[in-house]
Amino acid sequence: MARHDRLRTSTADGTSNIDQPAASWRTYLGGSLGREQYLTFDIDSDGNPEVLFLMGGALLAKTPRDAVRWETEALDLTRIDGLHDLDGDGAPELIASARAGRLHVIRPTDGAVLWTLPAGVVGNMGNVRFADFDGDGVLDLYFADAACGSTGSLGDIAEAYTFAADVGSPTRLFALERGRRDYICGGRDTIVDIDGDGVLEVVAQGRFYFYIYSTTDGSFESESENVGSIPYGQATTVMADVDDDGRMELICSTENNYAPPVNSRRVFVMDWDPTSTTLVKRWERSVGSTLNDRHGWGPGGVFDLLGDGSTEVVTSFYTGSTDSWSTVVLSGADGTELDAVPVGPFRGLVDLDADGTPEILSGDAEVGLHAYGYTIAGGLESMFTAPGTTAVLVRDEPRHRTGSARTRALSLDIDRDGTDELIALRVVAGRATELVALSGATDPPTEVASLSIDAEVKLLTFEVFDSVTRDYAQMVVARSDGYMWVLDDNLQPTNASTTGEISLRGLRIGGYYSGVRGIGTAPIAADLDGDGAAEVLVRDSRGVLRRLGPAGATLVEPPTLDWEIPGAVLPSIVDLTGDGTPEVVLGVGPDPQKLRVVSAADASTIWETAVGTSTRRFTYDIVAGQVGGDATLDLAYQLYETSGGTVIINVLDGSDGSPLWSSDFETVVAGSGLGASALADYDGDGALDVLACPRNLFMWLSGAAGATLASVDAGYPKHPIFHDIDADPALEVLPSGGVYGVRAFENDLTSIWSDTADLHTAVLG
Repeated sequence: MARHDRLRTSTADGTSNIDQPAASWRTYLGGSLGREQYLTFDIDSDGNPEVLFLMGGALLAKTPRDAVRWETEALDLTRIDGLHDLDGDGAPELIASARAGRLHVIRPTDGAVLWTLPAGVVGNMGNVRFADFDGDGVLDLYFADAACGSTGSLGDIAEAYTFAADVGSPTRLFALERGRRDYICGGRDTIVDIDGDGVLEVVAQGRFYFYIYSTTDGSFESESENVGSIPYGQATTVMADVDDDGRMELICSTENNYAPPVNSRRVFVMDWDPTSTTLVKRWERSVGSTLNDRHGWGPGGVFDLLGDGSTEVVTSFYTGSTDSWSTVVLSGADGTELDAVPVGPFRGLVDLDADGTPEILSGDAEVGLHAYGYTIAGGLESMFTAPGTTAVLVRDEPRHRTGSARTRALSLDIDRDGTDELIALRVVAGRATELVALSGATDPPTEVASLSIDAEVKLLTFEVFDSVTRDYAQMVVARSDGYMWVLDDNLQPTNASTTGEISLRGLRIGGYYSGVRGIGTAPIAADLDGDGAAEVLVRDSRGVLRRLGPAGATLVEPPTLDWEIPGAVLPSIVDLTGDGTPEVVLGVGPDPQKLRVVSAADASTIWETAVGTSTRRFTYDIVAGQVGGDATLDLAYQLYETSGGTVIINVLDGSDGSPLWSSDFETVVAGSGLGASALADYDGDGALDVLACPRNLFMWLSGAAGATLASVDAGYPKHPIFHDIDADPALEVLPSGGVYGVRAFENDLTSIWSDTADLHTAVLG
């Protein structure tokens, strides 16, 4: 199978007589929606809003009961950035980002594309912001290239446009001056009047500095003092006047997983200093160890909790040496700790007693979700504890319009008594079993409404929209089985029903997309039962691996379901023993993560080995090859850990699943990237070795023991490709997906040639 072979050759045996592809059968595999991929809008002004959402790169408008109203062509859309009136005519436009640096302005009434950012302005679309830069009372559009080490970026490019005169032909207001930063990211820019002169500025981030630019002409204005590591410009910012000087400050939070000393886990305040005319760091609170501790900052943790005009900052810290959390209330003016409780992580602020000031949420399902009030006399006072409960987050669109904070904890007045209920998830044995609305009037909180969650389904994202199917604010949930439900005030679906003559499962959001490289969620096919016809292995949006039998399937009649494995990832079809009977190798989890070999005929387990905890996940497919020296194929895998940013690699004996290496190979990759491994003979001893792709490296690991044999800068490869490019007896290797260009190496990683002057997206074969 292309890309699933051990050399990542991009070739496969066999021929095809297909000269004009056409669909012969179909089956629904579900779909998913992120927080920034759907909203509601009444496209025909009939009082009944439609749902606008992304599916398969297109934008669709559907009624809540799944009737399609319009659909754009496939535009490779990835994100809905906003619904704003850009030309001041009273009707909003929808702004959506797409791959390859494209940005579209779309009329939401009929899906017409009114304007598209020309190709080549930016390489990848980064943050998109909205603000009135020219003072005409109409929102303008700002965007930046998502550099951050990504393939295809064109660098430190950011521009702003006004659409006031003509939505189809905007005028550029400014472009940021280039060549000023110590690092370029374009994902966390903030629009704010930082110096208090009444004119907005753009504040961008580097690795150690903040950079201020004029929104009049884009010129560089000043560079902050060195504030310590902001790993690759990824501090999340919230704006507030924390010191009552009439100017906004930036409250910055970091929680990264890079290796020390690059890593940062802290909260700090950046303030305009009129004397030095630049930003300075007024105070910070950091973890003791950026390797072992954590900063559990939460959305919206900046507020005047006492209503006295002084702003507080709420956040939390985890100490690894004591395995303990602490949620703290800090003075926004100077960072002084005002109070603390031994609970965490901090989850957000919500007003649960209708007094105008929010309560503090902290904790998770394991320790219980705690709510605290904060008073002058008593400091932090417990309001309630909800066992086995975790908070629900929704998009914070007003804040994200100009800054990088994206979410907030959700509360909603479900029973319409004037007081919000907390919206949360009940968790049992690690699985969310109910969506609940909880009244904070009692301890523990009283359940006002609930929704049971099907056993094999997860609720992916949550939003609240006005009067979708009822005449009040309603929750909308995107489900992992590819359906959207619109809920009523009892948290029951209004657009799904299994009673009566017609069964309706909800609004269908699915659109299967396997990715561009074919290593991962792409369907794979082979004759698994010797009948001469290929079966298909594919993972649906619930995370269930399914074997489908296409014989007799049509566009109306789906294929048969031969078997399924919940929680299985990254399958490959391999004949481990060479007996002509295929097996399927795959990962299953999450606790523990296991590598499993099953019979392709009936999915019965042949063997499985625990290879990691629930904090790790399989990345890329499991590669088969004769590493151990016998006739059985062995299996190389890699597991990534998000919290520590490390990858472990090892090889299992294909006959019984025992490790070939006495200890895992482990290295930090964090945000620097991780590519797929390959198997080839590095040293000519006849046994295969592992070519790994951590960070920017090709790294040879001994197949016998996992020791590092050689490494070279390969430009952040996504995977290697082995091929004989010079007609000698040995294979050469090329990196695919390199940030800085195209390179070719001998098998021993000696450089043959490189083209690093030009950016290339990927080497495909």
